[in-house]
This record gives sequence, C-alpha cells and structure tokens, in this order.
Amino acid sequence: VLIEKDHAWASRKPSKRALQLAFFSGALTICERAGMLKSYELPERHFGWERAPRPATEKQVLDYLLDRALRSQGIVSLDSVCHLDAPRKPAIRELIETRLRRRTLVPVTIEGAGKQEHWAQPAMLEPTPAPDAELVHI
Repeated sequence: VLIEKDHAWASRKPSKRALQLAFFSGALTICERAGMLKSYELPERHFGWERAPRPATEKQVLDYLLDRALRSQGIVSLDSVCHLDAPRKPAIRELIETRLRRRTLVPVTIEGAGKQEHWAQPAMLEPTPAPDAELVHI
C-alpha cells in the first residue's frame, strides 16, 4: 500500500525502504546517480568481484574511526570520535589508552573544557614553519 509523502523530501514507498535496507546491509550498491535519483546494482556485478571481500574487523573499524577523527579534527575527545555511536565508547577509550601508552597520542588540556579530555598526535602539536605566512599553532 502506497502512503502519500508528508513532505517533499520523504518517501514512504515500500520499494524505497526495501532498497535502503538492501543497500545498508551490503546486498546492493549505488552504481549511478542522476541528481537525487539513484540506480542500484549487485556489488559483485558492479565491482566485478568473484567473491566479496571480507568485512573489516571490529579493531580495524575502531582504528579507522579514531584515525579519521584525528585526521579531520586534529584534537579529539571521546565524544567527538564516537558521535552518534555511544556503544563504541568503551572500545575507543581502550584504544586511546593503548595509543597513550605507545606515545602515539598525547593528552591535551583545553582551557574552559572542564573535565572533558582531549588528545592529539604529538606531531600535530609541533610548530611547522611556513614561508612568508603567519603561523597558526595549537
């Protein structure tokens, strides 16, 4: 049964929900876009795989999340790394502690942040001279 849209950006068609479920479960991939219109394909056909690659391990996912946050933000907090993913906070906290022991991360104190802890990679905190430019240094 088709249900009318309640606003211009929404669709409640069962076919859209089925496509989204298949996409988010990895059964389909988006192979083409024309504006807002998406075309879906089986991943094996689109990528030419004989068999699908193995999914990332939880450790690989955690490393990726922390590295992505550090790369994009420079200085991170547990909340910024785990934004909208609170169940991963204990595992990310453990990864941060491991990197602190290995000295690949250092704690950073930010004035006015209260009890909120922050971390950065040591190289991020070292000044880098730029020719003919004013330096911005954290």
